[in-house]
Formats: sequence, structure tokens, C-alpha cells
Amino acid sequence: MDVSESEWVTKAIENVDRYLHRGGRCQGDVPQLLGGTDLLNTIGMAMGLPFRDPARWTDAEMRLALENRLVYYEGTAREAIDVVAAQIRSCCGGDDKNFITVLPIELFYQGKLYELPLFRVRRYKDTGRKYYVDNVGRSYDSVSDWYDNSKLPPCKMGYPHNLELKLRPGYDYSHILISSTPPARSGAQAVRAVDTVAAVAGIGSGIGLLFASGGLAAPLVVTGVATAIWGTGRSTAQLADRAMHGESVNPFTNAESRMMWLGVAANLVSFGAMGASMRLASLAARGQTISNAFRIFVNVANGTTVAVSGLAILDTTVFLCNHSDDLSAADVLMHVASIAFWTKGLFTYKTAGTIIRDAENFAFAHIGRELSGDQVNELSALRVRFGDDAQLLREFYRAAREHNISVRSFSQILLDASSHGNLQFDGRGNLILPGGQSYSFDFLSRLPGNVRQHYFDIVTNLRPDQTEVFESFRRFVNDDMNLITGLDRVASRYNVNARQATEGVIDFWRRYSQMNLPGGAEVSIQEGQLVLGAAPPIAIPQLPHLSPPLVRFIGEHLSRMDASTSRHWRTAMPVLLSLEGSGLFTACPVTRIVSGGRAVVSLNEQLHVSIYRLQAMPAEECRRVFVLVGALRAGVAVSDLPAELVRLAVQRHRLRLEVHRAESEAWARAQAARSPALLRVLAGEGRLLPHERDRLYTFRATVDTYKAAPYMERMLAFAAEMAPRNVGELVAYCEFVVKYVETEKLEVERRLRDGSLTLPRNVKKAEWTRREASEAVFRDTSAMRQKLRELLDVVRREDMVGVGGGLRGHGAGHPTEPLEAYVRLANETIRSSGERYSVTLTQDGDARSLRFESAAGTCVLLEREGQLLLCTFSPK
Repeated sequence: MDVSESEWVTKAIENVDRYLHRGGRCQGDVPQLLGGTDLLNTIGMAMGLPFRDPARWTDAEMRLALENRLVYYEGTAREAIDVVAAQIRSCCGGDDKNFITVLPIELFYQGKLYELPLFRVRRYKDTGRKYYVDNVGRSYDSVSDWYDNSKLPPCKMGYPHNLELKLRPGYDYSHILISSTPPARSGAQAVRAVDTVAAVAGIGSGIGLLFASGGLAAPLVVTGVATAIWGTGRSTAQLADRAMHGESVNPFTNAESRMMWLGVAANLVSFGAMGASMRLASLAARGQTISNAFRIFVNVANGTTVAVSGLAILDTTVFLCNHSDDLSAADVLMHVASIAFWTKGLFTYKTAGTIIRDAENFAFAHIGRELSGDQVNELSALRVRFGDDAQLLREFYRAAREHNISVRSFSQILLDASSHGNLQFDGRGNLILPGGQSYSFDFLSRLPGNVRQHYFDIVTNLRPDQTEVFESFRRFVNDDMNLITGLDRVASRYNVNARQATEGVIDFWRRYSQMNLPGGAEVSIQEGQLVLGAAPPIAIPQLPHLSPPLVRFIGEHLSRMDASTSRHWRTAMPVLLSLEGSGLFTACPVTRIVSGGRAVVSLNEQLHVSIYRLQAMPAEECRRVFVLVGALRAGVAVSDLPAELVRLAVQRHRLRLEVHRAESEAWARAQAARSPALLRVLAGEGRLLPHERDRLYTFRATVDTYKAAPYMERMLAFAAEMAPRNVGELVAYCEFVVKYVETEKLEVERRLRDGSLTLPRNVKKAEWTRREASEAVFRDTSAMRQKLRELLDVVRREDMVGVGGGLRGHGAGHPTEPLEAYVRLANETIRSSGERYSVTLTQDGDARSLRFESAAGTCVLLEREGQLLLCTFSPK
């Protein structure tokens, strides 16, 4: 095999490591007592010689193979084996059965790594002396004799230290020693070409050996006759050396002897070059898998004790089953010989069908050792009903390999499922229940046994129509573990029948899916509640009672909320359910959810209101409001609003429709058009907040009530000089002006009464007095400025309701005399109200309205993000 100079040592160590563990962990150096056919077949496997084609065996030869009395080699391959076997017997006094250890010699020559066997031999009757026989029949008396006199090509070699397969902790190369071969050390240039051609296949001969990296010396032999031309001029000393080491001198002149030296046959025309052998070489490259497979076979057929893990048994048995159709007689022979060599087992041939049946029974016997007696009996009955051991073992293997499920757990899953009908698998490692539902084993194994069994009892008894809806629900949940354990928790939490809970979910999902709602929302069951996307959790027992409009609202709107909006809805579901009786979801369409507020919905795009505000309204009035809002057409003007709606929504419950807000904002911008400073206030950092737009609505009503339009421009100019920072301050300054003008109007009326001022003819008194008052105020605004400063100083000094630095415009609209007494009385009302206060959300849901009552009076404040605004104070 091709390998770089920097990598050949690492690869050589890996190859020697396989021999180190041949027959078991660190058991490679333990000799085998071999003789007869086992000796010959072991030599052939070690040398990588081509097998006889078992397809050409006679019946008599097949019987011999099944009885372990057939040599798998013939022709010149057999002759090469006989040369080595004869030398082994010669070293052992002619005994046929002796102790043999196969040692690998790794050669690195011109960018290729080759592997040749060296046999360490010890006589069966003599426990002392050891001999070494190489692959061409040369024998050596000692390690040093082999090290100095082996006829290897001039190159680098790796070999076991002291020719023993043992670990050497603390050394760089714990398996092998690295050295030059004798010709490379001696500088014998004259014989290098001969040794290279003779000892290493594929160098100048046209014949190659594949020394498989998978630990199986699998032959891949190119047909043809060796045409290597051996050099002449060998010295007499070389001839004497060959004779001294038991070699015939014929290899110098005889082509057949040269082929024996190479360890290959010269007339390979069948098995070695067949396509079957190419496939065998490919299979053999999976050395570990094939080795494990035939460890099972050897264990079953020959009684050899080999430690094999449960996963390896499943792995290799499934491998055999999956490749049963591909295993020709040649394949089987290759596998049997390979495993016999690597496990030091017997070379007993068996047919593929026999191997597979024995392996299946062996695998199930291993499975049975991990089960109780009752489980073993149930599993045996299941095997009979299922009728396909190979498929069943594939599922065991998939569970163990892909999902890390133990044999015991997987067996129990199968037994649980089989109690509800025949087992079926979908080919992807999923179990199909009688109702058609399929479940992966990795999550079934994590379910408590009682939960799994209980769940099987339910889903396997669903009606076909229920099964269809349930499968749709499962696809949305996309988490069977969540679904099964969730339904189990539902039954426990609400003390209901598990089937009842499941059918409640199915019924809800049927109604939800029939609405043809857009998909995409994640579905889950959490703590006994159903969660659609970002929607608030819904208790499973409540599902059957949800109206179709509410189901649509949850699916179309709540399930698709953003994170900031969904936070406000987590505690809103009980309120939402209570509003069904108010007609929220039947009388008026909920067109969207308004972000930025606490559970705010848009009704028919006409009214944005918090469901908490709706909850505070009387049920009948709430229902009537939504009936009226639902009847509004798009683009309706304020003047076209129904009187009943204005009375109920606007006047009684202080709700502002979007048309009110839009017209108020447009009016305010038109009024402030000549003041860039005020326009910047109105524009803010973006769109005005709902409560700011509502503030503009009340301001417009104030202007209309007190007929402040004639001095609007001068009022806004005054407000602009005060540098308002937001709409609230702007409106507060303007309302202060309105109140100041109204106070001055009272002074004008007093002067009319005492005669110091005369009312002109043909004028309306109220209009004239207000005009005179405004002219007086704006003729010199210094008094009004002083009054405003005093008011703000009082508010700051009195620390209005204990919130520092935050009261925007509080009290600015109430220049009642004396200021200190007014603010002090308002604070006293708030602080002494005790439990006599209420908190409700404003209609946009993003602010709170606080109402305080005491013996001193009534206060109403607006709180938003820590900022307080004193709306009204009514002293008693």
C-alpha cells in the first residue's frame, strides 16, 4: 500500500497492533497448537495466498470443509504452503502438530508498505527451543540469526521487539522496533535486485499482493505468469547460505521455486482475478466489522469463548443479515478463513444461511440474558408473531447504535407496543402503532413505563377521524415527548381522565384547523396547558368551552405576538375568557393586537382598548359598545358617530376612538403650524403615544368649552416660551392660560357690576368679557408668568405625592387660590385615602389611572413609567 515516509511507521504500528490482539486483548503472542488442515490454512492466510473457488468444490470437498478437513488452497499456492509447513515440521522433529505464533514483518520500500509473515515455532513435545520460519521456508535458530541473515530487500523494516508481540510502555514505538534490513545494512549491492524481486510482490514481476489495512491479509492477485529475470553471478557463499537455512538452490534456475519465494501462484486464472474476489477485498477492508461477525459465528459453531459486547453482536449480526444476498460461497469462505485466522479459531466452513441463522439465535440469546424470565418468554412469542428475526434485530441495532437505548429498555418498548397489536416499523427507526401513529424509539425510551403504556392505551383506541386530527396536532407540536408527558400531567393536574384530556385537545384542534388559519406557530403543552406560539397558556379543560371567534383570535393574533407584547398577555388569559360573555368576540371583530400596551386589542380598527379596561365596564354596556363599534364603517367622521356610542364610550367611560385621536392630532398640528418648537413637541421622537393623543382630545374640548380659539395663536406662543418637553406639558401650559383667562374674565364681570366698566351695545356679554380678559392677559404677560412660576414652585416644594422630579404639568391647570393650600389638600387626599382608592388601566393599557378618595376630596392621577400627572382634584 502507498504510504509516505513520515507515516509508514504509524501505519506499521497499526498493522502490528492487529497481530498483538489476535485472538483477544494482548493475546497475539500466545501460540496456537496447529497441525493438519488448520496449520496449512493458517499459513495460507498469513501469506495472503488466493483461495480455491468454493463454487467448484465437489460434494465430497464440501463435506470435508464442513468437517474442518479441507485445505482451501491448491496448485502452486498449495506448493508454497507445503514448503513452509515442511520446514516447520522439520524444525520440530517431524511432528505434524506444534505451537505456532504468526509474527508480522513490515517493510517500507520505495513509498510502499508491505507485510510478510514470520512463523515462530516451538515443538509440541519440547517446551524449550524456538525456531523461526519465513514465508519462503527459510529457518532461523534465533532472533539474531533472522536479524542478520534474512533475505529481505534493502529497505526499512518494522518488527516486534525480540520477535515477541508485547507492549513496551515508555518507548516511542511500544509495539515494534525500526531497523534496516540486512542487505541495507551490509551494503551488498550485487544481490539487491534479486532480493527485491523475490521478497516483495509487485516489484518488477507484474504480480502484486494487497496487504489489507483492515487486518485481513486479503489477496488481490493479478493473473499472469511471473516474467522476472533473475540475475546471475551468485557466489558460492550465497548458495551455501541458502542450503544452511534449509532452502533449495533450485530458485536460481527454477521459475516455480521463484514463485514459491514470492508466495503467489503463477497460473492464477480463476478465484484470484474474479470480480467476486474484488468484492471480497472490499468487504474485507471493513476488517473490524467482519471480524466481529465471525467471532459470533466461531462462538456459535465451534464453542470458542470470545468476549464480544452486546452492541458488537447486534452490529455484526445485522451486517450479516443485510448482506445475506451478497454472500456467495467465495464470500463465505473468505469470511470464515479471515475470522478463523484473527480469532485463532477453527477453519470450519458453513453456508451463509447457516451462519446467519446461528448468528440470529446467538444475538437473541444474548438479548435474553438481559431480560427477566417473563420478558424472555414474551419476546420469544413476539419473534414468532413478527416472523422476521432479521428485521427485528435491525431495530434492536438501530436503537442501540443510533439512539443509545439499552437492550432491556428497547425490549420493554417492543413488548408494550405489541400488547396493542402487531408491530410495524417504517424503516427509519420509528414504531407504527395500530392507529397509524409512528414514534421514534429515542423518545419512547425516555418515557416512564406507566406513562408510555397509558398513552398507548389512548392513542391506539382513537377513531379514524380523531386519529387524523391528532396527527395534524402532532405535526404542529413537533415534540412527542412534550405531547405525551404533557397530556399525562394534564390528567394528573386536573384529575381528569387522560382519554378525556386527549379528546379535548383533538376537539379544539379540529375547530382550530377548520378555520384554515395560516400555519407556522409553534405548539406545545406546558404544565397542563396548551400554548399556541406566543399566546397565553390555555388550561386543557377549558379548550372545549372556547368559542370559535376566541379560537380564531388566539390563532390569528395571540399566537403571533412579539416577545414584548406577549409578556403582558401571560396573565391576561382569565380576563380574556371572562369577556366572552360580554360579546367581545362575537359582536365586533378583533382586527389585531396593539403592541406597546398591556393586553390592548384593536376593535374593527376603530377602538384600541385594553381588555382590563373592558373588564372594568358593566357587561351589558361593554357588549353594547362593541356592537356599536363593530357597525362602524372605515373612514367614519366624528360627526357621524352614533349618539349612543358617544354617550357610552366617550362620555361615560372616557374612551377615545381612533377617529377622535386622529382628528385631535390633526387639529393640534394645524394650530401649532406657525411654531416650529411646538411642532417638534407634537412630533416627538416618532408617533405620539395613545395617551398623548387623548390629551390633545381633551385639550380641544377645553378650547371649545371655554371658546379659547380667538386667542389660540397667542396662547401657543406663550406655551412655546415655556419650552414644553412633551405633549403633556404643552397642554398643561395652554390649559393654565385658559384658566388664567377665565379668572381674568371674572374680574371683568365684577367691574361691569360695580360700574367701573360699561358693556358696549349689540354685543354678547360672555364673548365680550372673555375677549376683554384675553386682551388684558396678553397685553402684559408678566403677571401670568409670575403666577405660573409660583405654581410650579409650590408643586416642587410640596413634593407632589412623593414622586421626585417627575410631575409633568401637575396642577398647572388649576390656579386655585391659595396655591399652597390647593396642592397641600390634594396631597393630603392621596396620603390619607387608606384603602379607599382604585387602580385601573387606561384605554391604551400602557398607563394606570389612580383614583383616591378621602374626607378632603377626590384625586385622579395618571401614572406611566414612573411619571405621575395630576388630572383632577375636587375638594369637599
